[in-house]
Amino acid sequence: MNNQNHQGRAIPASLPDSLAEEVEKLKQLDDQLKNSGMEMPGAASQEELDFLFATSPMIANACVRQPALLNELLSGLDSTFDIEEFADQAEAFIGQPADEEQLKSVMRRFRLQQILLIAARDLTGRATLDESLEHLSELADQMVRICLQWHYNELANKHGAPQTLDGKPMPLVVLGMGKLGAHELNFSSDIDLILAYEADGETQGAKSLSHQDFFMRLARKLYQGLNDVTVDGFVFRTDLRLRPYGDSGPLVMSFSAMEDYYVTQGREWERYAMIKARPMGMDVQAGQALVDMLRPFVFRRYLDFSAIESLRELKAMINREVARKDMQENLKLGPGGIREIEFIAQAFQLMRGGRENDLRDRRTQIILAILGEKAYLELPDAHGLIKAYRFLRKAENRVQSMYDRQEHTLPKNEQDQSRLTLAMGFEDWASFLIELSEHQTHVQTCFDNIFASQDDKDVDQKKSDSLKGIWDGSLSDEATCDVLGSKGYDDPEALLERLSILRDKGIYLRLSNRGRERFDA
Repeated sequence: MNNQNHQGRAIPASLPDSLAEEVEKLKQLDDQLKNSGMEMPGAASQEELDFLFATSPMIANACVRQPALLNELLSGLDSTFDIEEFADQAEAFIGQPADEEQLKSVMRRFRLQQILLIAARDLTGRATLDESLEHLSELADQMVRICLQWHYNELANKHGAPQTLDGKPMPLVVLGMGKLGAHELNFSSDIDLILAYEADGETQGAKSLSHQDFFMRLARKLYQGLNDVTVDGFVFRTDLRLRPYGDSGPLVMSFSAMEDYYVTQGREWERYAMIKARPMGMDVQAGQALVDMLRPFVFRRYLDFSAIESLRELKAMINREVARKDMQENLKLGPGGIREIEFIAQAFQLMRGGRENDLRDRRTQIILAILGEKAYLELPDAHGLIKAYRFLRKAENRVQSMYDRQEHTLPKNEQDQSRLTLAMGFEDWASFLIELSEHQTHVQTCFDNIFASQDDKDVDQKKSDSLKGIWDGSLSDEATCDVLGSKGYDDPEALLERLSILRDKGIYLRLSNRGRERFDA
C-alpha cells in the first residue's frame, strides 16, 4: 500500500535497493527505543518513516544518534508554521543561558531540532516550498536576534550601553542580505550579514568604550555564536564579507560612514546585493532607517539601463568561474540555474525600481509575477520562470537536506541520485533530468533574450574576457599563465604573483568607484 503525502504524491511502499541500507537504520532505532523502554512513535506511517530515512541520511543519522529527536520530529510533523508564534517558541527553548558556552550549546540543539522538522515536513509534502523557505529564514532571524541580545546585555553590564542622542539604548543594526533578506533561505545556506550602528560616541559605564569598540566586540561575539563549530555543530555559517571594503574593512561601521562609502565608492554589484537588504535583529526600525538612507544608491530616480550591462559583466565573471570549476551541473550557478532567474528579476529592479515602488520587493517570485503583469516579460515567460525557480529551489533543498551540506550540484553517485529521484517524486533519474533540462532551457532562453549582446559573439570580446578573468581572479592559475604566455611574457608565473598582490592590496580596495574603473581599464 502506498502512503499519500500532503501534496497528493504517493510515497512508494517499496524503496530502491540502493536505499535499503538507510531503512535498516529504522530497525536499529526501534531496538534502541525498546531497550530504553520507549516505543517507536506512531504519528507517521511506516512508509513515511522509510521514505524520510531513505531520502535524508541527515534525518536518519541524527535520530539514530539521539532517538529522542524522532519523538520531537514526529510530534511537530503535522503542525503548521506560524511566524508569530515562532519567536516565543525559540525563546522558550533557549531560556536563560548561564554563560556563553551554554548559549552556544542550546542554540545549536534548537537549530538541529528545527532543521530536521523543516526537512521532514518539506520531504513529505506537509509544507509548501514557500513555507519551508520562510521557516528556514525565520530560524536564522531568531537565532541572530537571541544571540545578539544576550551578548549585548553582557557587554552593556560591563561597559554600559551605547546611547542615542535622546538617551535610548543604541542597538547593533543587522541587515540580512541575499536569500536571508528575501526570506528565501535554503537548507544549508550560509547567512550574509552587514552590521552597522547609528552614531559614534562612548558608553556610560565604569569601563566605558567607544561605540565603535563596543559594536566591534559585539559583532565578533555574534559571528562566533552563530558560526563556531562545537560538539553540538553550528547554527549558521555566517559571512560578513558583503560589508564595505570586504575583508579589509571593519566588521561594523556607523551610519554616516556607511552612507559615505556607498555614495563615493559603492560598486554596481553592491547595488545588486542591496536590493535584498532587510533589517533584522534587535531593532528592525533602526535598521529600516539605514535601508532608507541607502535607497538612492540602490534605486535611481531615472530609468537605469546601465543595470543590464553591469549584470551582464557579473554573469560573464560567474560563467568563467563555472567553466573553471566544472560546475555545469550546478543548480545555482550553472546554465539556466537559479542565479540567472535572480539576475532577470534584479535587472528590472535596478533599471525601474527608482520609479516603480512595487519593483522593490525582495522576493524573486513576486518580482517575476509583477514583470509578467506589467508586460516587461511575456506572461508565458514569467510563468515559466516562476515554475523553473520553484523546481530548482525544491531540487536544491532536497540535495542539501540529504547531508546538511552547502551543496548545489547534482549528485554523481547512483545512491544519491536515487535519493533525489525519490525525493522529487520521479520514477527514475532520466525522467528527473528531462524535466530539469526543460526548465533550464527556458531560463537560458529568457536570460539570453534580455542580456545577450552582439559583443558576446565577437572574438575581441572573448579576448577581453580572458584579460578580465586574469584581473578578477576567475581564471585558473594555469589558464592565466597560458594567456600571459601567449601575450609574450617570459615569466607568466612571476607576473601572476605580482598581479595578485596588487589586486588584493587595501589601497586598491579603497579607491573610489571611478578610480577602480580607471585602474581596471
